[in-house]
Amino acid sequence: MPQSSFLSDGSLFLSFWASRHPNAEPMGWKLRETATPWARFHALPQSKRYAESDIDRAIVLSRANALGSALLNAGAPCWIVEARADDIEGDGEFFGSYREEQDAPTWRYYVREGIWENGKFDTEIAQIADDGPAYIIWISLKTGSIFAPYDGGFDLFPSSENGVEQLRKEYADWLSDRDDGL
Repeated sequence: MPQSSFLSDGSLFLSFWASRHPNAEPMGWKLRETATPWARFHALPQSKRYAESDIDRAIVLSRANALGSALLNAGAPCWIVEARADDIEGDGEFFGSYREEQDAPTWRYYVREGIWENGKFDTEIAQIADDGPAYIIWISLKTGSIFAPYDGGFDLFPSSENGVEQLRKEYADWLSDRDDGL
């Protein structure tokens, strides 16, 4: 894959983000406040939040890879945005920070380019599922669709309402029973 210029000039990613999500921070839980379309899928049956066994961990990764591939397309280029509130530097180019309140942590954002492939990001997804120290989202360079895992499931932001409906039909057993979709 040819190298894009965003790694040497973060303004390409920032322009992309500002054109699609001008009032949102690049974290799944913040995107839900402003971004649509949106759908949430649970990582484990019966809305269980955390994996307690190797079988549970395998289910989480299986669902993550199925949803990520359905949304981002296997083999397709994506931006990977990592948000960290600890003292560890993220993977990628630093491009900004966010702090909600004076006493709240400061989130630092890092971006890099990657290729979405089944299993390639299992380590990162497993850490997120275990409530790890970073939030990571994957964004399709082609469609702008966003895959945002969290500890308990996956927030997906397809590029269209039709995309949401297709995902909800295909993965209906992984949806919440709640009216608000959470």
